[in-house]
Amino acid sequence: MTVEQHHHRHPQGRVFEAVYTVSMLFGRGGMARAVAGLAGISSGDVVVDVGCGPGAAVRRARRAGAARAIGIDPSPKMLRLARWVTALRRRSDGVTFLEGSAESLPLDSQSATVVWALQSFHHWEDRGRGLKESLRVLEPGGRLVLLEGYAEPSARDRAKHGITEKQAAEVEALVASSGFTDVVRRIIPVGRQSFTALTASAPPA
Repeated sequence: MTVEQHHHRHPQGRVFEAVYTVSMLFGRGGMARAVAGLAGISSGDVVVDVGCGPGAAVRRARRAGAARAIGIDPSPKMLRLARWVTALRRRSDGVTFLEGSAESLPLDSQSATVVWALQSFHHWEDRGRGLKESLRVLEPGGRLVLLEGYAEPSARDRAKHGITEKQAAEVEALVASSGFTDVVRRIIPVGRQSFTALTASAPPA
């Protein structure tokens, strides 16, 4: 059964999708500002947002001064929404949206200075491969930022809404073993929520 068939049979599926899309569109502003700050965006940066959804963090990267910002998402529907909102807000200059996945980024090697993922890392099908891809597209010394909701061990449905301290430590170890350096993990507040932020660097040339 395809997703489309599932939604056809269950109207509530379409309602959930609509609510989720709206939350993605309007609920990521604080996270986008936080990740841009962690990345230390400057005028020479080329930023790649993996799992960009409707593109809030991509547009934030440009507003923060990045020379180019590229959103990658596997969903054509999300990409159409991202392009529409970006054009509506007249922020298309220097912004590109491409279909792809974390495990197969449609980008040249060493073509970016920043790769980030806002609450999308837990959706990656092969996290090790995805991290290797991020490392491939980053130039030497480029920065990686992963942002995930912080969840207490007893939290329900935490796989959808966040990762625990133990899971975050496992991610930190995986990032380091994938070839990144200067790996730092911290808890940061964004509005009323807490997030696990992980920053790392591609090795220097």
